[in-house]
Amino acid sequence: MYTWMEKSVGPLYAFTGTFMWYASYVVWLVNICSTIWIPLSNAIFGSDKTSELHFLGLNSTQTLGMLGIMLIIVITFVASKGLSGVSKVASIGGTAILLLNVVLLIGSVIVFIATGGKFNEGLKEVSHPL
Repeated sequence: MYTWMEKSVGPLYAFTGTFMWYASYVVWLVNICSTIWIPLSNAIFGSDKTSELHFLGLNSTQTLGMLGIMLIIVITFVASKGLSGVSKVASIGGTAILLLNVVLLIGSVIVFIATGGKFNEGLKEVSHPL
């Protein structure tokens, strides 16, 4: 990125732009790693249980921070191993998404057949505002 920008706008702006991009990535990563636990708790328990987390005498906010730090360390470790490690994780995620979509589709067809082919909510004609 720096090389491309250096040819386009010069070394000062290329460094500034590249630095800002990396800094924003770090801020984004810290934000995501600290807050990903809330939707994960909702997915597992059906409600936000993160306020009940306590570990080694830390309160829930501090525990979430420590979980975020550990996740950043894991992500950094996997990324430092090269693209093959990242591609393995992405492959697992992609396969999981594919299987979840198949389960959703099959479940929807089963529910549709079980209700006698009728929709639980009627279809309404939608008029376009334009």
